Amino acid sequence: MYEEKDFNRTIEIVEREAKRVNIFLEEANQNEKAIIFCANQGHAALIRDLVNQNAKSKDPFYCVRVTANDGEEGERLLREFQDNEKTIPTILTTSQKLSTGIDARNIRNIVLLRPVNSMIEFKQIVGRGTRLFEGKEFFTIYDFVDAYKHFSDPEWDGEPLEEEPSGVKEPKGEYKPRGPKEPTETERKQKIKIKLRNGKEREIQSMISTSFWSADGKPISAEEFLNNLFGELPKLFKDEEELR
Repeated sequence: MYEEKDFNRTIEIVEREAKRVNIFLEEANQNEKAIIFCANQGHAALIRDLVNQNAKSKDPFYCVRVTANDGEEGERLLREFQDNEKTIPTILTTSQKLSTGIDARNIRNIVLLRPVNSMIEFKQIVGRGTRLFEGKEFFTIYDFVDAYKHFSDPEWDGEPLEEEPSGVKEPKGEYKPRGPKEPTETERKQKIKIKLRNGKEREIQSMISTSFWSADGKPISAEEFLNNLFGELPKLFKDEEELR
C-alpha cells in the first residue's frame, strides 16, 4: 500500500498529477504568481510541463522550474519572478530550494504537492506568501497533502522564525537544502510508473474544502474573513454562496 510520501518518489501516476494541476488551475487566478512545492526535481519538471500544457497562457515561460540543478538559468528565472513589474514567469515549481530565502512579495498562491513533515519548513513555506505588497490582502494555500494540520499543532504558535535579510542570495554552487535531503542517484529507489492500457480508464475522485485563517494563524469563519477583508461590505450579502 502506497502513502502520500511515496508518490513521485517510488511510484508515479501522471494522470494523478495532471488532475491536481487542473484543480489548481481551475480554482486559482492564473494571472497571480504562485510557487508549487514538489516531491523532488523530477517531479518539479513534470508539474512545470503539466501546468504549461493546461494553463490559459501559452507562453513557454509561464511556468518554470527553479531547483538546485537549474544553475544560473534557474537563478535568472527566479530574479524575473521576483520582479513585481514582470508577469512572466508567473508560476515556479521547486522541491526544496524555495522554501526559504526568497524575497518575492507578490506571491498570491502556495501549492503543496508533497508532504511537509517539519514545522520549521512549514512555517518557512507559509512565509513565502505572507510578504506584504500593495493591494495584497490575503494569499491562498492549495494543500493537496493535508499539511493544514500543522496549523493546529501547538508549535505553530511558537516563536516566529527570523526571515533572511532582503536581497541576500544563496551562495552559488551546490545547494544544500535546509529541509529533508533528497536521495542521491545511488540511494534513490527505482520509481514505479503506472500507465493504463489502451481502453482502460480509472476515474480519479477529488473533494475540495475551503478554510479561512486569520493573520495570527487562527481558524476563522467565512463571515469573519469577509469582515476582516471588506469591513461593512459583507452585510450586503446573506452568505458566502450569494457573494460568489
